[in-house]
Amino acid sequence: MRITEKELYMLTALNVAKRSTCARLKVGAVLIKDKRIVSHGYNGTPQHREHCEDFWKNYWISNIYLNNILYKNDVPLSIQILPSPEKYDAMYNEWLKSKQFYDLHGEYSRCNEIHAEMNCIMFAERKHLDEAILFTSLSPCIQCGMALVSARITGVYYNKLYERDQTGIQYLKDNKIFCEQYNIT
Repeated sequence: MRITEKELYMLTALNVAKRSTCARLKVGAVLIKDKRIVSHGYNGTPQHREHCEDFWKNYWISNIYLNNILYKNDVPLSIQILPSPEKYDAMYNEWLKSKQFYDLHGEYSRCNEIHAEMNCIMFAERKHLDEAILFTSLSPCIQCGMALVSARITGVYYNKLYERDQTGIQYLKDNKIFCEQYNIT
């Protein structure tokens, strides 16, 4: 069965999200003008900066994992049996779900990451922004909402709701920009 154009664009945004280097959320966006994809973007750190995934893996090793081994056990490190790689990865992945990581990442992200919508706008030619439609895997935050209004985007479809901030949706609607959830997953 042939998919609709909306499905094509949202599936593309979801696939673009797989390029993200963010440890917490992988977000992708595509900009559509005249039924053509004219730009795409995903969230991550600026070029030539340490990727979010790498930063948090190093943070966890230095500040969480090693501290637990060095200071919480009475057995000297040299004779401890360290966990298998699988157990080690499971411990790290469990920490990524923690409230501690959620809070730390929120601060880190504000100072170090560029959102998918912003990257999509920055890499589009100006002529492609006017009256374009954005498809994104996550609803825009307020900062992205402001950038989309300034770029003169006329509509936004998002797959999932961003749990930290829904004010971007209202901001877009207040500025007469069509904004609707289009969940295909």
